[in-house]
Amino acid sequence: RQGVLAIRIGALAQPLMAQSFIFGGALRGAGDTRATMVITMLCVWALRIVVTYFVGNILGLVLAGYFLPAFAVDYRLESLAVVGGLLTAVNIFVRPALKMIFAPLIFITLGLFTVAINAFLLYVIDFISPYITINGIDTLLYGTLILSVANMISGWSAKIFTHQESVPPSDNNN
Repeated sequence: RQGVLAIRIGALAQPLMAQSFIFGGALRGAGDTRATMVITMLCVWALRIVVTYFVGNILGLVLAGYFLPAFAVDYRLESLAVVGGLLTAVNIFVRPALKMIFAPLIFITLGLFTVAINAFLLYVIDFISPYITINGIDTLLYGTLILSVANMISGWSAKIFTHQESVPPSDNNN
C-alpha cells in the first residue's frame, strides 16, 4: 500500500520532467543556452532534490513506524505529507548549515557525527509535529538510521531514473 503511494508521488514528477526535456531541447536548438541552464537547474532542484527528499522521508517514516514499536506515526496521507514536508525543509535548509558548523567534529569522527545531527533534527521534528511521537533515545537513533537509509535509497533511485545520457557535440567542421 505504501509502495503504491510512493509510485503515485513519483508519477507526479514525470510530466514535469518531460516538459523540462522538451523545453531544454527547444531552447538549445534555438541557441539560447542561458535559459536552458536556468530551466535545467530549477528542474533539478525541484524534481531531483526536493521530491527525492520528500519521498525518501515519507518512505523512512513509514518504515520506522512499521519496524519500531516506540516510533508512532500518523499514517493518514495529510499527516505523512506534513511530516515529510517538515523533514524535507529541514534537510534542505537547516542540515547543510549544521554540517558546515560541525564540520570539524564530522571530520574527527569520520562522518559519524552526521548521525547525531540527523537524530537532533528528527528530535526537533518530533517536538514540533503532533503527527510523530518518538519514545526513547534508542528509538530515535534507530529511526534516524532507517530514515537515512530510506533517503539514500531514494537518492540513488532518483539518480538512476533521471540520469540523462549526455550527447557529444557534433563535429560540423568537416
